[in-house]
Parts: sequence; C-alpha cells; structure tokens
Amino acid sequence: MSASEVLSAIAPQFDTDPNRDALIVQAEGATSSTHFGSQRERAVALRAAHFLSLYTSSARLDGSGGPVTSKSEGSLSI
Repeated sequence: MSASEVLSAIAPQFDTDPNRDALIVQAEGATSSTHFGSQRERAVALRAAHFLSLYTSSARLDGSGGPVTSKSEGSLSI
C-alpha cells in the first residue's frame, strides 16, 4: 500500500484536506527508508497524519486558540 492509501485507511477524516498531498510529501522527506525499511509507507502515513492533525488543530503554532490547559486564581494555579 502507498502512504496515501494507508493514510486513508487510518485517518479518513483527512481525505478531503487541501493540504493532504503536500504534507505527505513533507512526511516522505522526513522519514528514513533505512530506519523503517519495509514499513516506510506506514511510517510516512503516520507522520502525515500527525502533521495534518497539528495543522488542523485548534492550537496553532503562534499560540493562539486551543483548549484551556490551566487556570489561575490569585496565587493558586491548576
């Protein structure tokens, strides 16, 4: 199976994402064939899914948005 086919099988929610192909290419460049051998296509798909989930996440790289992870009141933080 190609990385694209594996990605469709494990994360079909990204099938219509306009950045899908570009992020698969990025994942291919960042995934070693020496290290992963016959499992490289799966590794590429998993990395692309990771990239896509980061890209589509509400938590952006610029720090804006995202879920509340802590709360402070006076000197108390949780």
